[in-house]
Amino acid sequence: MSQFFINGGGGGGGGGGYTWNNEYSDYSAIKSNGYFNNSSLHAALPSSPALGDSIIFYSNTSDTVIIDVPFGYTIQIGDEESTGGGNASSESLGATLELVYNSDDEVWHAVRISGFWELN
Repeated sequence: MSQFFINGGGGGGGGGGYTWNNEYSDYSAIKSNGYFNNSSLHAALPSSPALGDSIIFYSNTSDTVIIDVPFGYTIQIGDEESTGGGNASSESLGATLELVYNSDDEVWHAVRISGFWELN
């Protein structure tokens, strides 16, 4: 388990070209979408991503938001990586995580982060 806290600088902004959604229960995320997560929930990353697919997650709650990655893929924040089929989670109001998929290493890379996120 790895934990990350970024204060300012790395987050916010963006959104151009994204379709934005308000979510209140578990859902499957879709590329080129941004999500306001408004309650405790699980968001599943796509099971067949392509190079450059990107998704933005914003925690609009202090409840637990969990981003699940399908088995065989991981999430990387900085030099830390989740387990295969693991997740990233936050209980931090305002936490933001923008992920971009790289098919060469089968990793969802965090390219923008703010708030507190934990990798499992």
